[in-house]
Amino acid sequence: MILEADEVLVGNGLAPLLAAIDLVAQGLTVVILNPDLDFFSENSELPFGFMDPIDPKEVAQSHLGEAYKILSPYYPGALEFWSPLRSSLEEGFHDSEAPHLRGRTLVALKEYPEAADSLEIESLHTQLRRLGISATVAEGIVALKKFPGHAARTETSAKALMIPQVYDLDLERYRRGVLEFVWDRLGEDGVFLQVTSPIFDAKEVRFYSKGQQCTVRYKNRVTFFFTPRLMKWMSAFAKLPVWPEGVFVFEQWDMLSRDVIDPTTMGLFEGNWIWGSYEGVPESQHSQKHHSVSILRRGFEGIRTQHPEFLEERSMLAMSRVFKDFLKWERFTVRAIHPRAMFAWKLGQNGYHEIPGSEGRLAVVAGCDGPVLDVARVAMQVGRETP
Repeated sequence: MILEADEVLVGNGLAPLLAAIDLVAQGLTVVILNPDLDFFSENSELPFGFMDPIDPKEVAQSHLGEAYKILSPYYPGALEFWSPLRSSLEEGFHDSEAPHLRGRTLVALKEYPEAADSLEIESLHTQLRRLGISATVAEGIVALKKFPGHAARTETSAKALMIPQVYDLDLERYRRGVLEFVWDRLGEDGVFLQVTSPIFDAKEVRFYSKGQQCTVRYKNRVTFFFTPRLMKWMSAFAKLPVWPEGVFVFEQWDMLSRDVIDPTTMGLFEGNWIWGSYEGVPESQHSQKHHSVSILRRGFEGIRTQHPEFLEERSMLAMSRVFKDFLKWERFTVRAIHPRAMFAWKLGQNGYHEIPGSEGRLAVVAGCDGPVLDVARVAMQVGRETP
């Protein structure tokens, strides 16, 4: 099979799909090559802006309004908007089955805070207020009751910084809608799965897909979306403008809580992100009580350059610290544990880079995993760099 295209995009995940939508909107023909059987096997996007430690500038970039402005144009249908500060259901028609972009309050809490912890919280509060973000500070049982999943019944020394309108996306719904749209636009000759033995040169790409030999002759360039799944392919290049420092391995624990989880907040405690996991908005579920909670934690301290491990021996000890010591849960149910692997890049490397010696015919995109808003930002750069 021999095909012709303006652009060839290589990778899996959400980034190449968003870039394809942008390029097709410019009237270009696009072919996507994916080494996997599906696009989301890595599951490397996060539904919110992961900030640890909290950076006021990143908070400003993770505001609900900013997320809506960037994510909405890529979605082919309605991207519903919801905030606990006002009910979107009172404003007219509301598609309860559409992906929802929610504005939750981030509760970053310190238990038994020392003087340095209190100063840090007060400093962050001041910086956020200067940026126009109406953050507040809570202490004691008031702070604990705002934290999702905390069974606070007695007074405990605690201090929390509460940041409103931090975005949280219905990631599964959003990804499914984007993928269906791209499949419909590109067709069977525009999306190839299980790609093996690729050969990239200045005019064409030769590869096998599901046992069939294919050739794509391209006009402009080949763009690689560099995630851990493409490590083997990218290693074949003699020189690349960027290279990851290592891999972060995260563990996502999906749990069932005996107590009701507040769906309007997200919590950050000792590097663990904790949030009520559900689709849609609370009003759309007929006042259903929410007992599902997810916890995202790093599987180990720092980064690793090879053989990252999942579920280390310390994992259960760390979870016991969160569930029993902090959240005060007497019992809980583990529904699932998911690994998430993401690259660690040097500061300033995220984005689009031409591969040296290719005369602009080959390019690589770094930062294609992590918070979905950051993934969308780097995908946008591909369309801007169109020859």
